[in-house]
Amino acid sequence: MSKNTSTIMLRRTKKIVAAILAAILMLLLMFVPQPALEGARKGLLLCGSTIIPSLLPFLVLSSFIISSGTADWCGRFLEPVTELIFRLPGSSGAALVLGAIGGYPVGADAVAKLCQNGSLTKREAERLLCFAINSSPAFIIGAVGAGFFKNVQAGILLYIVHLLASFTIGLVMRIGQKRRESGRGKHIHVTRRADNLSAAFVKSVTGSAQSIVTICAFVILFSALNSLLNYTGTIQLLADTVSHIIPPPASDPSFYSRAAVGLLEVTNGCAAASGSVGLPAILLTAAILGFSGLSVQFQVISLIKESGISAKLFILTRILHVFFSTVFALVLFKIFPSAIPTSSVVTAFATYQNNLIVSCHSIPAVCAMLFIIAILLLSLVNV
Repeated sequence: MSKNTSTIMLRRTKKIVAAILAAILMLLLMFVPQPALEGARKGLLLCGSTIIPSLLPFLVLSSFIISSGTADWCGRFLEPVTELIFRLPGSSGAALVLGAIGGYPVGADAVAKLCQNGSLTKREAERLLCFAINSSPAFIIGAVGAGFFKNVQAGILLYIVHLLASFTIGLVMRIGQKRRESGRGKHIHVTRRADNLSAAFVKSVTGSAQSIVTICAFVILFSALNSLLNYTGTIQLLADTVSHIIPPPASDPSFYSRAAVGLLEVTNGCAAASGSVGLPAILLTAAILGFSGLSVQFQVISLIKESGISAKLFILTRILHVFFSTVFALVLFKIFPSAIPTSSVVTAFATYQNNLIVSCHSIPAVCAMLFIIAILLLSLVNV
C-alpha cells in the first residue's frame, strides 16, 4: 500500500469517527439535554466571573506590547539572555513573561502576534510555543492552592513546579539549535508598526475581544461535554479500564476518574484532584496543570491559526510537561512535606462554584457593556 493511499484512508477514518461521535452527541443533546445545559451554565459562570476579568486585560496588554513595538524595543536588552538560554531573539522574552503571569492562552496570543509581525520566524515561534504556555499564578496559587487544597504553600510550590517544567522544555527545545549569525536584533523592525499608540491600543482591544469570545466558547463547550461524559458514565468506564491495567494508588481508588476529568478541562481536573489526599493528589494536580487539558489546547490552536504556526510540537511537548511536572513535584514536595494535603477537601470545588454563582448575578449587564464597548471601538476603527 502506497503512502498516499494510507494517508487518504487515515483521513477517511478520521472523518467517519468524527461523524459517528457527532451523531452520538447530537442524540444525547436531543434526548438528555439537562446534563449538557448544566455543564454549559457552569462554563458560562466560569467565563463571566474568572476568565473574562482575569484574561482580557492580559490579552489586551500582550497585544499592545507587540503591536506598539514595545516587545522589539525590550528585545534589544533581552537578546543576550534569550539567545544564550533558548537560542531565540530578545522579543521572545515578552511572550515568556506574559505567558508566565497571564495564563494559558495569553502566551499563545503573544507568540502568534510576534510571528505575524516578523519578530519571530515560524520555526522559532513553534519552539517558543512549547514553553510559553503556562497557567497563571493567580489560578495555581489562588484557586488551586488556597481554594482547592486550602494550602497556599502547596499552590506556591505547584507554580514553581509548573515554571520549572516549562523552563526545562525550553532547554530541550534548544538542543541542536545553532547560534544565530546576525546576533542581536535579528528580527527587530522587520515590519511596519502601528501608526501611533492610540491605533495600536484600539487594535489590541478589538483583537483581544475576538480572542476572548473564542476562549469562552471552548470553555463552555468542554464544560458541557464533561457533564455529558459524566452522565453517561464514559469517564468512569475509561478509568475502570485503565485501573485493570495499572492499579491506582491504594490511597485513592478513584485516581483515574479524577485524571480523566483533567484530560478534558484543567479547572475541573484540578478540583477533582484536590478531592484526593497525600502525595498522589499533588502529583496528579501537577500533571493536569502540565497537560493543560484539551480545552486549553484547542484554545491555543485557535489563537495561532491565522499566524500559520503549527501546533504539533506544542501538543507533543504536553507529554513532556506532564513528565517534568511530576518529577519536580515529587522532589519539591518531598523537601517540603508540610505542603502535602493530609485530608480530603472534596467540598472545595462546590464552594468555588457557589462563589461563581454569587459573583455572576450581573452577567447580562457585563455582556451588554462589552457589546457596547466593542461597537464603539469598531466605529473608531472605521472612522
